[in-house]
Amino acid sequence: MTVKVNKTLEVMADIQNQIISGRLKPLDKLMPLRDLAKEYQASRSVINSVIHVLSAKGYVTVRPRQGVIVNDIFESGTIDVINDIYFSDNIGLKSQIVKDVLSSRMMAEIEAIRQIIHKEKVDFTNLDLIVNKEVNWLEQKDREIDVLCELDHQFHAELVSLSCNKVLKLLYISFQYIEKSLIRKFYINLEFPKRVIDSHSNLIIALKAKNQDVAEKIWIDLLKEGEKETLNKLNR
Repeated sequence: MTVKVNKTLEVMADIQNQIISGRLKPLDKLMPLRDLAKEYQASRSVINSVIHVLSAKGYVTVRPRQGVIVNDIFESGTIDVINDIYFSDNIGLKSQIVKDVLSSRMMAEIEAIRQIIHKEKVDFTNLDLIVNKEVNWLEQKDREIDVLCELDHQFHAELVSLSCNKVLKLLYISFQYIEKSLIRKFYINLEFPKRVIDSHSNLIIALKAKNQDVAEKIWIDLLKEGEKETLNKLNR
């Protein structure tokens, strides 16, 4: 079973990358399934599984008596395509996707801040706890960067969660794997942790005071700095 799963993932990744890279273009036809099986030295059941998943993700459309047709992934693709592009070898497209993901995260989190500000009662216990852990991390001699990355992720997730907006939460969850990877790249530069933690603390103060303008400025400044630094590292 493991061998079959691995083979399925291998074939699927190759076809996905051909579509993402542009080697397979919209409206191109994949070779017949029996030929794909020979090409990849895989069973028909593996190929059927691959086509089923690619179709579900929006990479291809199966047309009776016409075959398997490649889609325009930016017209037909699901949210899964974003993760696939990020982990692909297409550097140019990957950079654009990262920029768009960070922009979407900023919009989601600024909207979350606005909704939090306008709620009558907000429980900031979890945000306070996360910041306390971040401050403790700063005071340690042997600081593990992965611990800080996880705390940073938790802070963003809790911020969105406090809005109680289910759509924002789902949007955030949809690109959390990319976000975690980007946070790790951001913290390669150890100059940033204290500035980020200070921003987290100041944001909580502004939220508790219901000072929307200050809260938004703190967060926009932080996220713009993060975007600039992350894109610089990505393009090196």
